[in-house]
Amino acid sequence: MKKRELKSAAGLLFSLCAFVCLFFAGCKTLSLQNKQIDLFTLFDDGADVYLHIPVNEANKSFVRNLVNSWTDDVNESDLNNMLNRTEEIAAAFFIEWGANLKSTVKFQLASRGKYPSLLINAGLTKKNGWTDVSEKAADMILNRKRHSNNIELASPDNNHIFISNKDVLSMQKKYFLSLISPVSVLDWPSLPGENTALPVRTLMDDAELVSVYMPTAGSLLPKMVGSPIELGIKYAAGTLKSYKEDHAIVTLKLQMSDERSLKIAEKLFRFAVLGTNIIVKQDRGTVLILDNFVVWPAALTGLLQKKR
Repeated sequence: MKKRELKSAAGLLFSLCAFVCLFFAGCKTLSLQNKQIDLFTLFDDGADVYLHIPVNEANKSFVRNLVNSWTDDVNESDLNNMLNRTEEIAAAFFIEWGANLKSTVKFQLASRGKYPSLLINAGLTKKNGWTDVSEKAADMILNRKRHSNNIELASPDNNHIFISNKDVLSMQKKYFLSLISPVSVLDWPSLPGENTALPVRTLMDDAELVSVYMPTAGSLLPKMVGSPIELGIKYAAGTLKSYKEDHAIVTLKLQMSDERSLKIAEKLFRFAVLGTNIIVKQDRGTVLILDNFVVWPAALTGLLQKKR
């Protein structure tokens, strides 16, 4: 695949965040009570990949290299400013596949941090490709910015940024609704554990590691590596751990649909990783683990592994 076609979810995520933070250091404050909300409840239904990135010191060097691998438009000072202001980022990616396995990616992103309202109006200007968009919902006027490349951004308070090339307005509506009443949540599955099941949602709250959940892994993972086949995978969930500055070690758990699918997938993956340090092993139940493979920023989507 071409490099542009291999844009990773994480790479795209941080590139867009950094792009936005070039222009502003904060967002408008609304006179609403600040409330810790579940960022994943803001996204539309039907995403193919969910990603959570805790922006901590252990992840920052990897994040910097991740951004730099996808764009040359972010200087170190701007990027460090963004990272220092942001505590966590959640994202949902909606992937449409066309001829020859070429993909179109729509995304919704929500970040949480500390963003003082200083430069948003000065930075997100018409000169820089941004226009103001307003829409009335119930008794509120929801304001957002729209860029000429079809990206929209909203900043509902001093603690959140929403950005999307799919639908920001729906995120705004869900956010304000969540301040006054419970909102629906994703139907998160659970992986078999030693004593009890491990909810994938708990995994996605990891305070140290980048975490990923793929509800359509059976078709998504093969397509990521250029194969049209579909495997009997119900879903996949895993973590990325920083390794040697600009790389990450990935551990991925695949919940297979049945014992037969487990055995087939195990054989296929064992053959595919011959000559590498990648570990393929069965876990409890019908879970297959892919462990100890190293990815670098420009190859995350293709799940290409780098030999040590």
